[in-house]
Amino acid sequence: MSGYASVNETPHLEDEVDGHFGWLDAIRVLFGVLLASQLTVKCVSGYWWLPTFDWWSRVGTAGIGLGYWSTHNYTIPYNFTLQELSRFSGDNSKSNDQPILLAINRTVFDVSSSPRFYGAWGAYKKFTGTDCSNNFQFGIFDYHAYSTPCHWDVSGFDESQMAKLAEWYRFFESKYPSVGMVILETDIEDKIVT
Repeated sequence: MSGYASVNETPHLEDEVDGHFGWLDAIRVLFGVLLASQLTVKCVSGYWWLPTFDWWSRVGTAGIGLGYWSTHNYTIPYNFTLQELSRFSGDNSKSNDQPILLAINRTVFDVSSSPRFYGAWGAYKKFTGTDCSNNFQFGIFDYHAYSTPCHWDVSGFDESQMAKLAEWYRFFESKYPSVGMVILETDIEDKIVT
């Protein structure tokens, strides 16, 4: 015979695999599941699922914190012009610990605690360093938000667009600290004239 078992032969019991599933096997399965989930998340989002040290150091703090504002002579709440606000777009946030700011409906929020979303390579970076209120009329996955230029004027919004803007405002208000308001040049000119 050629070494293959014939159909009529019965297998030897010694050759069977032990059906016991031990703690070492459980650890191997858990490690495999964790590794597979890590690779999937990395491929989809570009980030590892586990927090990095930079992210972990910011847990429990509201963005950069009030220390930045006091050391740079800002009084919170601060009235930002659009030009001042543009300096806080997240481009330089890692190199000099500058906060990342986003304005919606002229309220400025410190979104520094979420650099993965709003930082230099974040998916929502377009919305930082300016008041992009007109683009908050769109849903989270609506591509029109990315192709529409940012501006603060929402005077032409209908009721449903204003409701969507209010929904986004409540989201930012519940998650991020407000650090001031956007003051437009027209507001400044009105104060000078009166």
